[in-house]
Amino acid sequence: MYGSRECVLEMITCVT
Repeated sequence: MYGSRECVLEMITCVT
């Protein structure tokens, strides 16, 4: 449940 920046660093957290 992160933004785009965090999404790039942690793809796993980005999806969840």
